[in-house]
Amino acid sequence: GLLASTHEINRFMTTHSFFYSNNPKYRLMRHFVFWFVWISYVIIINSLRMGSSYIGFNAFFQYTVIEMLVLLSVDIVFCYAVIYLLLPKYLLHEKYIYFFLFLALFLLLDTSVSSYFYTWLINPLRKLYHLPEFKYIAVTDLLRASGLNGVLMMTGVAASIKFFKMWNIKKQELYLVKSEKISRELKFIDTYIQPSFLPVLLKKIYSYSFSATNKVPEM
Repeated sequence: GLLASTHEINRFMTTHSFFYSNNPKYRLMRHFVFWFVWISYVIIINSLRMGSSYIGFNAFFQYTVIEMLVLLSVDIVFCYAVIYLLLPKYLLHEKYIYFFLFLALFLLLDTSVSSYFYTWLINPLRKLYHLPEFKYIAVTDLLRASGLNGVLMMTGVAASIKFFKMWNIKKQELYLVKSEKISRELKFIDTYIQPSFLPVLLKKIYSYSFSATNKVPEM
């Protein structure tokens, strides 16, 4: 029972090593796949903006790749800070006030660095590709812009994946605990059941059948 359950869980974790293994190889693969998919999605969406009419689609696509890699570098740091710092240290320990305070602080830092990047990195890049430069983008502009929705959506997707993984692992652990509990209860019951009582009882009934016939049916 218990050994079978443990074997089944181990087989489940081994079969889905890519998702659940803590082996550095699988962890790096998981992160690489997630960021590759997300960055590809963002690049494709942003390459459809107005701009290809100025310099052509190929040149604008190259510009978009560089722009998104620069801007997403800030958002990726924000995402990891939330996933590996704020969630385990505050949210999972029900310290909600600290969680939302630090979340707001990290968002402010994210938008501040992004504003700096727009001014000193993105605008020179746009000038290099003969695109109209952005006007000065303040932190308040970014807090109201779709970029804030983008970083929150990215972090929300990553957090959802992490929570789903944690939930699945806990479900497997709960199954193992229940199996172990049942196994212990069966062993406990087995210690109080003596299988020899039946032959003793039959011998006693047999002896009574000679001396006290009227007690046999009751026995």
